[in-house]
Amino acid sequence: MNRFFHATIILLATASSGQAAGIDALAAKNSPLGKGEVIAFFGDSITQAGARPGGYCRLIGEAIAKQRPELGVTIVYAGISGHKVPNLQGRLDRDVLSKKPTIVFIYIGINDVWHSTSGRGTSKDKFDAGLRDLITKIT
Repeated sequence: MNRFFHATIILLATASSGQAAGIDALAAKNSPLGKGEVIAFFGDSITQAGARPGGYCRLIGEAIAKQRPELGVTIVYAGISGHKVPNLQGRLDRDVLSKKPTIVFIYIGINDVWHSTSGRGTSKDKFDAGLRDLITKIT
């Protein structure tokens, strides 16, 4: 899926070149965004906090709305604190796919690893298989 790779490149640019530069790249006139895009941010507490004022999801949505209002982009916030890959698998249809997204950013893994210290984490194999399952269903 070519659009998936475009979104991945934009996400990597956001992470590696500084937040402001990455947001500007996503909202730029030459970005791959099209009219009526639905962008979903799907993940754990980091994504949930990203929907708050000043959060990364909110900043991206605001930048696109300001710099490219003609596109009418919709932002879907689907972050829930404490969630791990199996939780995302359980709510993918309801929280993301039902919104018919054209671009999905997944930010997950902190709880999968961190909770391993208390025996409630996600094994590497289950994490890998679950993430691949999510990506397959999204694309």
